[in-house]
Amino acid sequence: MTQQAQLVATYSVAVPGDPYTAASMLAGEQSAGTFTPVAGDSPELQETFGARVQSVRATGRTRVAARAYDREDQAEQVPEYEVRVAYPVTNLSLSASHLMTVVAGNLFELKALAGVRLEDIAVPEAVARAIRQVMPHGVRGSRRAMKRTEGPMLGTIVKPSIGLDNEQIAELTGVLAGAGLDLVKDDELNADLPHAPLLDRVDRVQAELKRRGSPGTQYAYNITGTVEHMKRAAEHIESRGGTTAMVVVPWIGLEAFAELRRHTSLVLQAHRAGWGALDRSADVGVSFRAYARVLRLLGADQVHVGGLRSKFWEHTASICGSVEALTAPDPVAPPALPVLSSAQTVLTAAESYQTLGTEDLLVLAGGGIHGHPDGPAAGVRSLRLAWDAAVSGIPLEDVAAGKPELARAVEHFSERG
Repeated sequence: MTQQAQLVATYSVAVPGDPYTAASMLAGEQSAGTFTPVAGDSPELQETFGARVQSVRATGRTRVAARAYDREDQAEQVPEYEVRVAYPVTNLSLSASHLMTVVAGNLFELKALAGVRLEDIAVPEAVARAIRQVMPHGVRGSRRAMKRTEGPMLGTIVKPSIGLDNEQIAELTGVLAGAGLDLVKDDELNADLPHAPLLDRVDRVQAELKRRGSPGTQYAYNITGTVEHMKRAAEHIESRGGTTAMVVVPWIGLEAFAELRRHTSLVLQAHRAGWGALDRSADVGVSFRAYARVLRLLGADQVHVGGLRSKFWEHTASICGSVEALTAPDPVAPPALPVLSSAQTVLTAAESYQTLGTEDLLVLAGGGIHGHPDGPAAGVRSLRLAWDAAVSGIPLEDVAAGKPELARAVEHFSERG
């Protein structure tokens, strides 16, 4: 196989025995191999359809053996290896869902592997072009919609996450828009609910934004639901002058997202709620970096990637890997906009900018805005000051000395750790 004719997946594999045997088993399980000789197999078939182990490298780390009910005596710590497997493009049906089945199918269930994670994928250009959905916005289009030509884009989540009615949500959006916030979004828990019907929320919020002179502030409506529900909701948002919708991709599925992308020209924000079930374990799972590459190909304009020093488990290297997957130069897909969220405050701005090295970010602060002692409008202003300072390389304390709303935010969030 030539490099152009294969998709390469990188795994971390924990195995107590010979790692080369285990890697070959993985490659066989995910392509033309079987556990016993079968009629119809042939060297020619294996040459065309069999996956190949490209490399096996010891990482020097150990992993805790994953659960296996018939192996109670399994050693607790097992050596880890980086394994690269090349899959022929002839094995792919050229859909995102089948691509993920090929690289992340039954391998997690193999008893011979004490642990296995899909860490990354390299998709050949021909496959990428076949899967790709047009991304109408990405980074540039998001900036146009928000009227934010430079610097990070700042947003928030409606808080409380659930319970406010649509009139309250529209009123809060107006306050945030008046303070110059770039984006407000529904929490993933707040969808089309009896106390806050989605279409009515669209009508009220868009009317409030229009009343305020149609500022750059955009609202990302959570339209997660059946495919038909999402299509109807997207049409309604567009008819009312809205620009942005959010969907929880892990639970609607890749192909549902692709169908929605084909149907609407809205900015689509891909939320990843629930992804930790696949990624949190160091021993079995799928890195979000790999999934982010597929979302970019499927036309996600904005993609949640977590946040530094957040309330969640994810380490900085993982977040950086997801940002790289969304923004690195690519011959097929334009850059998608990384969305930082979870416990983002004025105290995380400088570290986030220094670590990620880009202004092309959408930073969502929930409590970091709504929790400001002087209210959400002061929270918006303080967060903007903090990010302006971060980009300019000015110490936060220097700016806070002359800006009371920032000084109050620094004091308030420092007390809370």
